Amino acid sequence: MNDPSQHKFEGEGMLGALHKFFYPPTSKYFWYRRGKVKQSPLSTKYLRFLVLTATMSVAGSGAVMFGIMLLISLMMSEWFSITRTHTSLILSAFAEHKITNITQAPMYQNASYVAEKALQHDLQTSEYMKTLISDPYFIVSWMFTAGTSTLLIYYYCASALHNQYYVDRRDEAEQWKCQPKKFPTDALFLEEQLTGCFNGFVSGFAGTGLFFYHLNYPFLKFHYTMELGWGRFMQDCCLVYLWIDFYSYWMHRTLHHRFFYKRIHKWHHRYKQPTAFGAFAIHPIEYIAFQTAGIWCAAIFPMHVMAFLVVVTGIAYENMKDHSGVHFEGTLFWFPGTLYHDDHHQYFHLNFGVTLILWDWLFGTLRQKDRHYNENTYVGEQDKKVQ
Repeated sequence: MNDPSQHKFEGEGMLGALHKFFYPPTSKYFWYRRGKVKQSPLSTKYLRFLVLTATMSVAGSGAVMFGIMLLISLMMSEWFSITRTHTSLILSAFAEHKITNITQAPMYQNASYVAEKALQHDLQTSEYMKTLISDPYFIVSWMFTAGTSTLLIYYYCASALHNQYYVDRRDEAEQWKCQPKKFPTDALFLEEQLTGCFNGFVSGFAGTGLFFYHLNYPFLKFHYTMELGWGRFMQDCCLVYLWIDFYSYWMHRTLHHRFFYKRIHKWHHRYKQPTAFGAFAIHPIEYIAFQTAGIWCAAIFPMHVMAFLVVVTGIAYENMKDHSGVHFEGTLFWFPGTLYHDDHHQYFHLNFGVTLILWDWLFGTLRQKDRHYNENTYVGEQDKKVQ
């Protein structure tokens, strides 16, 4: 069992008193407030990247997204016989709108608007823009581009974490690893890599396809401008964050029901000493189940598209870091350390949350010092003293 003292907080004054009020050191719960490693440099860069992405994309509203889409179509012009003349006409039509404030740009998915402006120059260009988002070649090429990009980013981030610790500091495991005496076998690690990367590709591929389906048959409640202000944008971020975390808690807990665990989720729990590649190394049915969290949220609640993308991307990275096996402290002050999820892999039916321990604490599944945990002891069967 891990030493409970590692979860104590040495702060003084008002901050220390407040911390002890919310996380009493004499509690039966493990609060996961401390870590052997304060933070990964990659996490700092990643947070900056998310903030920069959100700021740029929101400031540019649909114009930035439209520009990216146009650039890709220009690059693919040789593949799909899309003439550069048509592309230049579209740019002319876009410029003719006389945008003085970038936040007034037309929405990215409102391709019909741009097509109508292009119609003043060339009827063929108009027809091209009207049919572009329903062109199967264009859609599939975007799906492959997104899938490949997701795979490469996933592989880069997971490899960076892995190489920094498992390769460069393997002999110092006591200083950084959640389970310092245990490592996955080479065969299991290779399988974890292949499965995680495959699911990463599928995520980008299928997610982009679903978005194009939405452009043709709208069912998501995205908006693309900042007319509602920054306050509403931050509200959207909080909504997406809380929804996905709460949804994921209950989906994860359901998968730990005896029936679903043995048939589906046990696949993922073969990685008892997970690495960053294990974040996406799960059963296909489970992968679909978790991906629906964001889809349901966007289908039910109106929200800014970038609020959705930034939060989902951030959670995906946290999921990767939580599987890294490196004993990090939480990225943000309310996040638990990575030991929180590593204990889930080591002790199985506990700690089901993502970045909040709130749900586990409320519903009685947060790890406790006086309970017995193993793979065959499910929720509701753990109320006995540890031997």
